[in-house]
Amino acid sequence: MLVESLSAIFGIIGITTGILSILALKPHIWIRPLIEGETDSFIFTSITVLFDFLSTFFAGFAWIIGTKIVNQKIKDKITISKKEKMANKMDLTSFFFGLVGWILSILSLLFLFDFMKDDFASEVATIISVILDATSASLVIAVIFILNSENKKKSI
Repeated sequence: MLVESLSAIFGIIGITTGILSILALKPHIWIRPLIEGETDSFIFTSITVLFDFLSTFFAGFAWIIGTKIVNQKIKDKITISKKEKMANKMDLTSFFFGLVGWILSILSLLFLFDFMKDDFASEVATIISVILDATSASLVIAVIFILNSENKKKSI
């Protein structure tokens, strides 16, 4: 559950910095000249890319660990609950949502460079990225609750 927790924490930070990146593109948000807003957006988007990567990495790592645990239980002929199977599938789904969100955050960052300059495209890519990252983080948080309830049931 530590890996899932790290994925969720990094995902929430990525979502927050993604929202700040969008707000930084709006000229009236910071009450500063637009040039500084673009710099702020670049900084926030760069941070978003980093945290999206970390969140996606840990979601994928959680899926790999979960798959190994499930395979070991199958090998040892230990019954696997439906919750464990579902949690493992949710980790994989979270990874894919996070991966697409991360790719979009990279694309958003590229749209802020002079050779691809397009603030509107950057904003749209960031909004979609934030939505996908929020979905990914929600799935990971759900996995944490599922595994926690499963562990409580086993300890009783």
